[in-house]
Amino acid sequence: MKKIYSILILSLTLFVSCKRDAEKLTQIGPAYVTTEETFAISSDPADFTTGGKVNFKAKLTAYTPWSIEVKGLVSGAIKRFSDTSQVIDISNTQWDGSSDTTLKFRSEPCVAKLYLTASKATKTINFNYLLGPFSITTPLAISANPVDFSVPVNFTGELNRVKSWTIIIKGNTSGAYKKITGYDKSLNAINAAWDGSSDTAIFFRTETCKATLSFPDTSLTQTVEFTISKPKAHPGYLINDFEAAAFGPHLGSYIGNYFDAADQPTSTIALGAFSPASEGNKVLLFNCNDVNSSYYTGGVYHNSVAANYGIPSMSADSLYMNIFVYGYADGNAALSIEVKESDNESWAPPQISINWVGWKLVSFKYSQMTGSGTTREPSKINAVNISMNSIPKGLNCRAMIDYLIFTKGGPLKP
Repeated sequence: MKKIYSILILSLTLFVSCKRDAEKLTQIGPAYVTTEETFAISSDPADFTTGGKVNFKAKLTAYTPWSIEVKGLVSGAIKRFSDTSQVIDISNTQWDGSSDTTLKFRSEPCVAKLYLTASKATKTINFNYLLGPFSITTPLAISANPVDFSVPVNFTGELNRVKSWTIIIKGNTSGAYKKITGYDKSLNAINAAWDGSSDTAIFFRTETCKATLSFPDTSLTQTVEFTISKPKAHPGYLINDFEAAAFGPHLGSYIGNYFDAADQPTSTIALGAFSPASEGNKVLLFNCNDVNSSYYTGGVYHNSVAANYGIPSMSADSLYMNIFVYGYADGNAALSIEVKESDNESWAPPQISINWVGWKLVSFKYSQMTGSGTTREPSKINAVNISMNSIPKGLNCRAMIDYLIFTKGGPLKP
């Protein structure tokens, strides 16, 4: 009997022990990591030289929230992962070597810390991050040459790992400039697309261009040259691009100049070549002298050849007037603009005091212009007058203007 009793006690003890062992896989334990698969990395060293990827792995004792923070012990770069699961594997921790901070990982020792949210238990491992020499595996190229922007255009290329990069595009004739940046292993239609726009107040034009690929932490660069056969089209209602041979009808405007009588003998308002013009090859030049110290010297008018400029009916909030203005270092010039409508109402933006040097795009919302009328009606616009003024009075005042255009929905984007 005593023997049977002992057997029963032993059996009960074994049952409870086995039950507790089984419960380790379903209950939350102090470390949350079973002995079946402890916290580890799939490869040590983690080799990202040729775009490799690694992942972390562990099996937790329960389905629970967790996070992993990876830190470079030299660079200070950090990468984070988080999920709610019982298994940590390639599905939720695949890592391409990238960083979540501006600091980038390098060949260095790293530490990864697994943190279990509910129990605040942690596990830590150390490993090495391997990054061999960086290289461009597929040269920089452009998707079309010559380029006419009738189809999407982008740059292509492949790197041997994920990296921050910059493409600078420069027009050899215009001097226009465009910057594209990315952080990726490849350059493609998504991250390296170009619509022909410029980051400056100078348009790209029919010309040869050079695109240079560079990186912030290495002297390695690569260039590609290409030709623009047709520049980007700029949607809008163009009043004048000032490319005409002389004053008169041009692009739907009849354009001419006018002067303060005292200032006319020593003042010039004329079309002329200038490089670089904002667009094309010619601009409208003002070089005026306020001889009689009246502030006003003269100006230029644009009268629509037709009844109006073809701007459709729309809210005045949707219409913008845009003009490129070139300023000189003397800073004595100011431009006054008047927009006239066919019902004899007129509207004016604030005076432009030209306190900069070089080209600048100036844009005004039509609804914010002030004037003598009652209702701003874009479809009735039929004239634009631009006058040159001396600041202060009695001085020589110089400026140039180019590409006067109205746009819908927002300011012009060069």
